Amino acid sequence: MKTSHQPRNLALKVPFLWIHRAFWAFLLILGLYPSTIQSQEAFQITGGFGPALSVHAITLDKTAFSGLTGLHPDFSLSNNNPALEIKGDLLITAGIEGFTRLSPRWGVGTSMGFGKYQSSVDTDSSRITVLFTLSQFGLMPEFTLNPGHRLETVLGVVLGITPVTLSGSTINPNEQWQDIISGSVARAGFKVSAMASLVQPYWGLNLKITEFLGMRLLGGYELQKISQGSWRLEGDQAINDSPAVDFSALYARFIIYTSF
Repeated sequence: MKTSHQPRNLALKVPFLWIHRAFWAFLLILGLYPSTIQSQEAFQITGGFGPALSVHAITLDKTAFSGLTGLHPDFSLSNNNPALEIKGDLLITAGIEGFTRLSPRWGVGTSMGFGKYQSSVDTDSSRITVLFTLSQFGLMPEFTLNPGHRLETVLGVVLGITPVTLSGSTINPNEQWQDIISGSVARAGFKVSAMASLVQPYWGLNLKITEFLGMRLLGGYELQKISQGSWRLEGDQAINDSPAVDFSALYARFIIYTSF
């Protein structure tokens, strides 16, 4: 007798459990809906982009670049003769930066910049020029400590790459076209390049001047190092005995941006 009543009791229990769960789910949704709408109205995706100017306290590796004296005996990386040096104290890069807020506190952006050192010296028969260029490209995850204020405090890090190039050449001011393309003029010259990973943790301030204009001041420390054997000749042939060069340094970046 008991077994004959079990299917009927089970059939009554299933719809009751379904209705019970649906009822409580409806009450839960009804309770969360106003707060969900309010949070959506309180926040909207924002961001900005604009020109950026950075100052890097980079000191070139004197051991790695000591061979530059082969171009000219007086060529130096020190401050002994400013006319014959690649200045290794401050490097200024110019570029552009953009960012967007994915939530009131979290955001992501992109940063890129380009800078160079250049030095030339005239000898009795030629002009010697050495050029060092550095580019930086990276993504920026960022955290805002006090979102919604006119002056915000931000913490973040730039993760990217740093292509660098070092070139040197001697040029005779009196050279003729035919002499240049025929290779009949003796000259010394080279161009080497390398790639370094970039990590730039930073702390900064974001000031909203108006609804559509703002400025950011960031400062931190950049980690970037070219490993041994990573330099390449003319961007192709590897130079296996090339030295490691560390470009890690303090830096500061200033950005004027327009918001959206």
